[in-house]
Amino acid sequence: MEPFEACKKCFIHVGFHADYHLNEKKINEHVASLIKTNPVNKIVLTGHSLGAALASINAIYLAIAGVQIPLEVYNFGSPRFAN
Repeated sequence: MEPFEACKKCFIHVGFHADYHLNEKKINEHVASLIKTNPVNKIVLTGHSLGAALASINAIYLAIAGVQIPLEVYNFGSPRFAN
């Protein structure tokens, strides 16, 4: 676990956090492109196992970035990735 800059006393699993950052730029570019070119009334993130952890982390970062569109997360079999 490593400190998570989003809040005090929060920790995130180093491996899951690193995996998220490997694709962060692509994810953010695609989300921004979809929002600009389509009428979007919510963003739904989902995944299973590792994908579930990454979907949750992505939702946290989208919220931190100030995305004004409602976010919904549906996960299946997510490992514990943070405290």
